[in-house]
This record gives sequence, structure tokens and C-alpha cells, in this order.
Amino acid sequence: MGYLNGGLFECAGRWIHPKRTIESNELIYVQRGQVYIEENGVEFALEENDIILLERGKHHIGTRETENVAFYWFHFSEDIPAKLVRSADPRISVLIRQLLHYENSPQYPRRTLDLMLELILTEIAVSTAEPQPNAIAEQICEWVRINSNRKITVAEISERFKYNSDYLSRLIKQKKGVTLEKYIIKKRLDHAKKTLLSTEHNISEVAALCGFETYQLFLKFFEYHEKMSPSAYRKLYYGIHMNSH
Repeated sequence: MGYLNGGLFECAGRWIHPKRTIESNELIYVQRGQVYIEENGVEFALEENDIILLERGKHHIGTRETENVAFYWFHFSEDIPAKLVRSADPRISVLIRQLLHYENSPQYPRRTLDLMLELILTEIAVSTAEPQPNAIAEQICEWVRINSNRKITVAEISERFKYNSDYLSRLIKQKKGVTLEKYIIKKRLDHAKKTLLSTEHNISEVAALCGFETYQLFLKFFEYHEKMSPSAYRKLYYGIHMNSH
């Protein structure tokens, strides 16, 4: 696949993407703030959790200054079409974190990076190629994602959307392969994992950010579903090259 290099870029002050034409493809995954970039005359406005794939040999330039920006980036040689992915699946953020960790861990062979790149690009392709669910399922899944930082229940969703809970559970299982209850758990875990890997908050603070009343409840939830502690999960991917402005 041709992975080249990557890292995490952070800028607390004002920043704009530089003007350039590069001889490799680039992926940018926004973690904080906004990124405004133009590729061969087409402007893209990226928000948190958006991904853009930029093609090599094309002219790229920032179009607007922003501040307090953070994004993962990496370059690769595999030919891909330019693509913008809105509200990317948090799993992709975890995979990118793994990739960057492996790059800075010499015990892993270089082939590992190409395999991780292939997996990330496959996940992006699959996530953007899924058939559109019906309107109810789409609204519910989006609502669950937005509210994954707090405790939510099937009963609450049933009341909010005015549909029987059993019907909604069957509907989500048809579209996502799991019941509504398990989908809620999955999204809360995704949010917890992203918070653990993309912030420096201590575990008690992460628990609060994920909507748990106490550290102990968060620990019990995470260990039950992941078979490891939040601290152990965070330590899995500690090696990442960082650059700043």
C-alpha cells in the first residue's frame, strides 16, 4: 500500500494550511477545531471527526485561518480518489492511532504499517459505501452517536421517537447487525476509547466526560466490555510522532 509517514498536528494559536503540491497522497482526520483547504479549486470545510483524502500531484492551499486545531495526518503512495468523509466512525480514529504507534515502535516490521493503511482505507470505503438506511434508523443512529457521551436507554429513545422499543431494536439490528441496546453500548465504548486516546485527561475525568457518575462505574463498564482497564487500553498506543506550530 505504500505508507510513508504520519503524526498528530496540534496548534493552540491561529493556523492555516500551507500552500503546496506534494508527490504523495495525504489523509487528514480532524480531532479538534476546523480545517479549511482547497484542492485544485475545490474548497472543503472540515469539522471535528471529518476525514479528507487528498490526491498527490494536486495543488493544496488553506483558505481560512482557524485556531486551536488538532488533526491526525499521514502520507502514502497508494492511488486513491479524493474523498471527504463526514462524521467518520470513531473506530477509524483508533486505527489511525494504532498505525502511528506502530510507526514509532521499532519492534514492528515496516509491513505492519502497510497492513494498517490497507485496513484504514478499507474501513473508510466500507463506511461510505453502506446503503442508506431508512429515515428512522438513520435518525436514531445519529442521535445515539451525538449523545454517546452520556447514559441513554432504549426506553428514552422509544419515548423520543414515538416508536415501540421492540420495533426499534429490530430495525437497528436489520441495519447495523446488533440490537439497539448493543448499538448504544458500542457507541459509548467508541466515545470512551476516543477520549482515552485523544486527550490527556485522567481516568476519573474521562469517566465524567463519558457520562458516568463515578470512576468505579466507568471502570466496571469498560473492563466488562473490553476485558481490560481504561489505563491499560490507553497504554496500548503510546508511541506517536507529534508536530506543532
